[in-house]
Amino acid sequence: MSLSNRTYACVVCGELRRAPWPPGLRPPPSSASERERQRTLLGQEPPEADWTAPVPYGHWRGAVVPQGYVLPAWLSHCGKPMFLLGKRASQAATEIKAGDRLAWMALGARVSHHPSGKRWRPILKAAELKNAFPLV
Repeated sequence: MSLSNRTYACVVCGELRRAPWPPGLRPPPSSASERERQRTLLGQEPPEADWTAPVPYGHWRGAVVPQGYVLPAWLSHCGKPMFLLGKRASQAATEIKAGDRLAWMALGARVSHHPSGKRWRPILKAAELKNAFPLV
């Protein structure tokens, strides 16, 4: 995970915002070798029992947070936590109006791939979900 800015969308009004990755989140150990590396560095078993995954909606890719974690205030808009968009979804989100963005996020913020021009296009109808790109 890079520390570069991410794109977030408001789930109430559909506004987009660029902001950094919130502090306190981390990716889960991806494999047994990663857990072994942590065990070696820490000298003990990684404290996975203290970490859980109730992060807000969006494309967090399995990020984990400690028990009782509260999102920073700047990551809210219209009184609700913002929806984190993935790289492809961020590109597609800029092509639609804020009102349409809400319906798009209700469908999971899925995109379709096109070979030229606007490469990542938002899927705005449930019938088109079969053409969705498998990754976010």
